[in-house]
This record gives sequence, structure tokens and C-alpha cells, in this order.
Amino acid sequence: MEIRKLVRLAFMAFLPLAFSCSDLPEAPDQTVPEFSSVTYTVSADSVRLRAELNRKPIGEFSCGFMLGTDTTDMQTVHSEIMDSTAFESTICKLKDSTTYFLIAFISNGRNDIFSELKNFSILKPDQESEKPEDPEDPEDP
Repeated sequence: MEIRKLVRLAFMAFLPLAFSCSDLPEAPDQTVPEFSSVTYTVSADSVRLRAELNRKPIGEFSCGFMLGTDTTDMQTVHSEIMDSTAFESTICKLKDSTTYFLIAFISNGRNDIFSELKNFSILKPDQESEKPEDPEDPEDP
């Protein structure tokens, strides 16, 4: 009987060591990467948005852009990662003579990361073709 108690005691003492956390593999880093750059290219009534991350996201996440003419009322445009560290979207049929605000985002469901607020303008079609006068240009009257 004493031997059983001794074996049970030894087993109970060994049990926590067998399942200690130090032997388990480390969980992957589930933090969301940061933005290294957010750029835009305006063309007529559209804009191409691109965001680059400082590292590849791990696990499931969503990403995209928030865009609007007012920073308090922005529409969400979801994107897919194009390569391991960048995503982009093209938005068409934007209003001319309008300033738009832009924020890129990425989220893993627990952490949401946003870029800095940027803005760009869609010019009237006749403004795009205007060329500023160059005083050095001999062709100018």
C-alpha cells in the first residue's frame, strides 16, 4: 500500500513537468505588420491606391482602404494581398473638383492598424491639360 502511495506521489510530481509550457512550440507572432508606405496615383476620374507593409502578415487578416470626401464618413474598399507585403485597389468614377481622404488598414480581428491620413484631389478635365507657363520657354508669347 505504501508503494502505491509513493508511486502516485511520484507520478503527480512528474505530471506537471511533463506538460510544462516550456516544451510547447511558441505560438506564431499574430501581431499585425505596420505600413511602410501608402501611395496613390490619380488618373482622370480614378485613383490607384497601394499600401506596402514592413513584413508579411501571419494568419488570417483583412486589408484595404477607407476613402471619402469627409474624414467622418468614409467608405471601406477591401483588398487582397498582391504579393507578400503589398495590396492595392483602383477606384473609378470619382467626382471632379473634389478632394478625397484616404486611410489604409489591416486587421487580424484583434488588432487594427491604420495608416496616416492622406488626401488627393480629382481635377476638372480642363485643369489636367493646363500647363503652367514657363518664363524660360521661348514658345510662350
